[in-house]
Amino acid sequence: MHQPGELTEEEMVRRTQEERMQIVERYDLGREEGAVIDDWEDPKLEIYHSQDRFGFIHDKRQPLDQERTEKQQKQIDKEMSRVDKWMRMDKERNKWFPVHSKNHEKMVERVWKGVPERFRGRLWFILLDLDKIKQEQQGKYQEMKDFARKFSPEIRQIDLDVNRTYRDHIMFRERYNTRQQDLFHVLAAYSMYNSEVGYCQGMSQIAALLLMYLNSDEDAFWALSQLMVGPKYNMHGFFIPGFPKLMRFQAHHDKILKKKLNELQKHLMVNNMDSGIYTLKWFLQCFLDRMPFSLTIRVWDLYLLEGESIMIAMAYNILKLHSKSLMKMGMDELMDYFQKTLQKDFGYDDDFVIETALKESLEELRSSNVHTSGAPPDSEKPRKSFGVLENIQTKEELILTGQRLPVGAEERLFYKNTIQREEDKIRTFQNHIFQASSDESLNLCLYSKEGPGEELETSSSSKTPTPTSENACINHIPSNQAPSRDQLHLMYLKWHQHMKDEKNDSLIFQMWQRSFKENKINSVSNDKGARTRMCCPAKDGEDKGDKIGSRTDSGNSSMPSSESIQAELHPEESSTYQSHQQSCDDKQSPKQDFLPRYYFGESPDLENIVKHSNAATEEDDANKRL
Repeated sequence: MHQPGELTEEEMVRRTQEERMQIVERYDLGREEGAVIDDWEDPKLEIYHSQDRFGFIHDKRQPLDQERTEKQQKQIDKEMSRVDKWMRMDKERNKWFPVHSKNHEKMVERVWKGVPERFRGRLWFILLDLDKIKQEQQGKYQEMKDFARKFSPEIRQIDLDVNRTYRDHIMFRERYNTRQQDLFHVLAAYSMYNSEVGYCQGMSQIAALLLMYLNSDEDAFWALSQLMVGPKYNMHGFFIPGFPKLMRFQAHHDKILKKKLNELQKHLMVNNMDSGIYTLKWFLQCFLDRMPFSLTIRVWDLYLLEGESIMIAMAYNILKLHSKSLMKMGMDELMDYFQKTLQKDFGYDDDFVIETALKESLEELRSSNVHTSGAPPDSEKPRKSFGVLENIQTKEELILTGQRLPVGAEERLFYKNTIQREEDKIRTFQNHIFQASSDESLNLCLYSKEGPGEELETSSSSKTPTPTSENACINHIPSNQAPSRDQLHLMYLKWHQHMKDEKNDSLIFQMWQRSFKENKINSVSNDKGARTRMCCPAKDGEDKGDKIGSRTDSGNSSMPSSESIQAELHPEESSTYQSHQQSCDDKQSPKQDFLPRYYFGESPDLENIVKHSNAATEEDDANKRL
């Protein structure tokens, strides 16, 4: 029912459509006259002296050409000397880049040594085979971009992430500039092209990196598509719901640490530094924002060349190089080291990290056959066709208007397995506690069955049975002394021996009822008609383990009346039964069809449990004499 002041379904749909159109119009207008840009969205900094050679802006001034250190100048000279070689390789591409070409091995060696910055975009274009896919999918990007402007449900989240992606880079510094427009269109179009992934946070930085080195937004779009579904990369599994490939990579990383860096793994675990914490950006974004950009970009060169084995090897390489430092750190220091320190100062020269350390780590993992996590399972591969635009608006309207979308069979199975797994864990934990308590209790006090000739000495004043057998530690506990946990448990074991149905077990029911009230697990009915009832003795010829009457859902019972039972008992037994029946009628039972669980770690009403245990034992002995 529509409440005053709330939006109707039609108003919600219309409002979302208007918001989408406003966002799209702002990117269309860009920085032209009339654009509305808040000051916080477009910070102004001195860029000419604070911009590094990769385009990133720093808070402090960068050195001028004549102020570069000898090491920095040597690195730039080495890079410039390689430009001519790479230009010749581009002209004779068929001799260098195909896998079985004449000079392919030499090309791989040159990538490991370092790619000139000015040729990096061209190398990525070749390695991702963008020429071929653009010819096969001609016009598809523009089609997806047009549909995204009208129907994409991810527009708002994409706009938020574009505004905070690489704002310290000159290409994305100004709000709604041409590169921010391209980034917005690439992400929006891909959310329509690959509807199984849609848009996931983390994709914006990958797309922005591609835009830094590729010529156009269309090139970046198809490069992103190749990373998602290309056989070398298969990043699709990283971004679909559940992140199955991320979980698989993290498990494989733990396997490598256990085999290669066992002591370091133990230290990280002791300090609660799980691999799921520090490897998130390592695998999801191939080390973006977790290492100096000059080193990260060289890892990306090798990733596009070799594939996902570079991710696994580099993750191992980082821990291997810094193991001594990491072993001396606590949890907070480890967190700061992985997230901030390594990004600012990796501690080793880039050439050494790539050409020596990473290459050795990769060979070491290959010799142990752990350089890859194996072929991706079917659950990580795309299941839907790309670029299919069926029922987009209907699906969006269903989400916006709050109607429930149909739940697939896989989602049902996932939820069912999750619930079952949690229940199994709880059941296993309770059984473990129960077994441990039982073993400890039986060691403290030996338990033996009573024979039919055992007699109870009853005090006429208190009507409380005084056992004369050796198991007095179980049956008799002074009123001024609280029973121990072991005594309580043995009382339960003795009573439960004569009962088949746990719902009519007086002792366990009192435990359940007390736990039920204290923890407020569920509401207890105040129906005065529902009473706790005890089981009557078995008749001749019937199995004594079976109950004659049991509680029904309506609260009625097929049990004989208390008057008829009392008339058949001995006078002394009759008074005992009457006292027990009165104590049971003072308790109410829950109205539900089930009884709440009793958790053995809690504190039930010990006095009531002992009282009813003694009364139940008295009745059991009376039944035997009958």
